[in-house]
Amino acid sequence: MKRMLSAVVLALGLLMAATGLLWWYLFYGAAVAQMEYATYSDVFVCLYRTTEQCRLANESIAFLAGATPYTPLLFQSGVGILTAGLVLRLLGKVRRT
Repeated sequence: MKRMLSAVVLALGLLMAATGLLWWYLFYGAAVAQMEYATYSDVFVCLYRTTEQCRLANESIAFLAGATPYTPLLFQSGVGILTAGLVLRLLGKVRRT
């Protein structure tokens, strides 16, 4: 039962983190493609944090594209749940030995 729980938690965390990554890529990808000098490494920090530069870029892109602003909360939550699933999996292995 615990093994199944850890598998479900791992899958949920992976799905959420991947969805957050995809949202970030699609949201910032159009802006990076339109700017001659911008790269994904310039906006990588926006994947997991909201710095002042990310907030400004986020608001500008959302306004110009008419899109829902990106928020790192989905990605952060996914990573947290994924970590919890890994801990559950490791605890299950330690208790069995």
